[in-house]
Amino acid sequence: MNATTLTSTDLKKINRSKVFENIYNNKITSRQTIATDLNLSLPTVNQNLKELEEMGLIEKNGLYQSTGGRKAQMISCVHTARIGIGVEILKSISYISAIDLYGHSLEESSLMLQFDNSEECYRKLSDWINQFIREIPYPEEHILGVGIGIQGLTSQDGKKATYAEILGATDMSLDSFSRYISLPCILIHDSEAAAFAELWHQKDITDGVYVSLNRNLGGAVILNKHIYHGQEARSGVFEHMCMVPDGKPCYCGKKGCIEAYCSANSLKELIKESGIEEDFNSFFNYLRHGDKIRRDIWTVYLKNLALAISNIHTVLDNDVILGGLVQTYIREEDITDLYHFVREYYPFPLHNFSIKPGICGERSATIGCALYYIDEFLKGI
Repeated sequence: MNATTLTSTDLKKINRSKVFENIYNNKITSRQTIATDLNLSLPTVNQNLKELEEMGLIEKNGLYQSTGGRKAQMISCVHTARIGIGVEILKSISYISAIDLYGHSLEESSLMLQFDNSEECYRKLSDWINQFIREIPYPEEHILGVGIGIQGLTSQDGKKATYAEILGATDMSLDSFSRYISLPCILIHDSEAAAFAELWHQKDITDGVYVSLNRNLGGAVILNKHIYHGQEARSGVFEHMCMVPDGKPCYCGKKGCIEAYCSANSLKELIKESGIEEDFNSFFNYLRHGDKIRRDIWTVYLKNLALAISNIHTVLDNDVILGGLVQTYIREEDITDLYHFVREYYPFPLHNFSIKPGICGERSATIGCALYYIDEFLKGI
């Protein structure tokens, strides 16, 4: 559509979108600042502000300090004007979050439930989701939809699982949930959701490789600020790249996969094989206080991870963003060690390559699932 074919309605919508985007990005602003930033007349700005306020998307909250004339009114986005719901389903526990327009978590909950791919299980999960939505202090008409993250691959349209061996639910259908939930729903690969959360909150990321160090390893490819899905939505499944031929067994049925050497579960196995029975909090506490046994275990894990990163970087030649459970325990000195090990494995000099820690924590997939609907809403205003 070019300028000569734009109708007055089109122009009004474009201006409204620009005004809202300006307010959203500036957090707090004024009429005059909006008019100056967008090169719009004050009457046009006022009309758009009126419409956005009627939609409940913006609010007036206070006055700026006077600079000699009439005090300017402060205008900001109502961050709870629309809410996205994110759900992450794991084998023995599920998590849920309500996320605002800025991607911040408002309410969270969890449910201890052994997933078994039965109608009863889907009903329990859906009842829990519905109860959460009823109990949060936001009207249902403000809730955009429910993004459901699963440990498995999903179809491009988000209506079915195409591979979900961890959950034993490769035949999972979105209908298993949507028949019980009145709001829009979509199935999302949890690793892609986690990568999207990092992409949302780290605006400087353009291209990269996201590696989720959760109980089971996952990954995603970021190209030009978008998650690259591939021809059959199987891009970024690094966990099933063979790292050690005929090595440790993987849940996929093969041997030597990166999953078996770099996931949080694999670190737990290394700890257990050393005769230690403890959780990660205890392990890393002893590690940080100089325990040699745990330092040796951690070094083995970091070298395994470095080999995986080196192989991935050989193919994609992009920075790596680490996320997930293990990442929450990683310190700057671990990143330095990891980079050193990668340099030993990588066949070429590393000049502009970096390994970055994620900022969304262990629940990044839950956040990313909710952000699917937030992102769609912001694009459509």
